[in-house]
Amino acid sequence: MNRIANRHPAGKAGALMLLVLVLMLGTMAADAHAGYDFEQLVRLVGSGQNVYQAPAFELPDIEGGLVKLAEFQGRRPVLLYFWATWCPACKAARPDLIKVRERVREEDLAILAINVGSGDSLEKVKRYQQSHPLPMKVLYDNNGRVTESYAVQGIPLFVLIDREGKVLYRDHQLPDNLSKYLTAGK
Repeated sequence: MNRIANRHPAGKAGALMLLVLVLMLGTMAADAHAGYDFEQLVRLVGSGQNVYQAPAFELPDIEGGLVKLAEFQGRRPVLLYFWATWCPACKAARPDLIKVRERVREEDLAILAINVGSGDSLEKVKRYQQSHPLPMKVLYDNNGRVTESYAVQGIPLFVLIDREGKVLYRDHQLPDNLSKYLTAGK
């Protein structure tokens, strides 16, 4: 790495960023079968711009209903929360997510808690929701297609989608200033 850092104009910090980008691209190339647009994801990294359209989906909620992402388009932003019952970091994120729901009305932000399905049965998710209720729709991605289309690698993952269906934010933590994202484009 020192040879790269000495030749790279940004020095060691730039070389480290280059190494991270190369590793990310290698990982993405290895997962090319997943069906998502890697160029769009690369443009999203660090850009802070609406760079790609959120993949459409339709998933069952744990009460037997069906939720389509398209039903929110043009009406309100959507925060996706990818999680699992066995994930300690997901459990740690729940109180902050509940606070968001208490501060931001459903009419201003839809929150969909998408269980990734891996390692969780639908019955287990239902029991978990009964004992650890979330004040939002809980969806179950049984076959993992939605999890795959959003390139979920590591949970919890939060994806904020604007009214037009563009991804505004994607990270393993809730955004520090959610209201900044919610007022964008109003």
